[in-house]
Amino acid sequence: KRCVVSGNQGYIDLVFTNYTGHSIGEFFILHHNGDVKYRETVAYDDEGKVYYYRSNGSDIHKITLGGKDGQSYNIFPEDVPVKMRIEFTNISEFATEFTLLNINFRGYLSPNNNVDGSITIRNIPITRVE
Repeated sequence: KRCVVSGNQGYIDLVFTNYTGHSIGEFFILHHNGDVKYRETVAYDDEGKVYYYRSNGSDIHKITLGGKDGQSYNIFPEDVPVKMRIEFTNISEFATEFTLLNINFRGYLSPNNNVDGSITIRNIPITRVE
């Protein structure tokens, strides 16, 4: 995949498929909200800038799952591809790639059975378009 950038804004489109053997209810992307310190979603570029996903505004501006807000509860069905879009602001004009992207999430299998996890992606090239 790649990050498409125009000016200082860009996005990464990814497709994920749940191969756990069952649907995951109430699936959402973790962020730092000021009160509860989750393992927040974060990206690093090759110029040393860190991009955080936070509820009060950040350089990871928005994450959607299947077109819905990634901070709201989403169903992650079994064996069905789901599109994720990660939108960034304030991307360094000299960055050529995201060297690391950690996407941290929580999913509920049942009311009292939650699972936290993370997906790590490395070396995502930045393509600049005008």
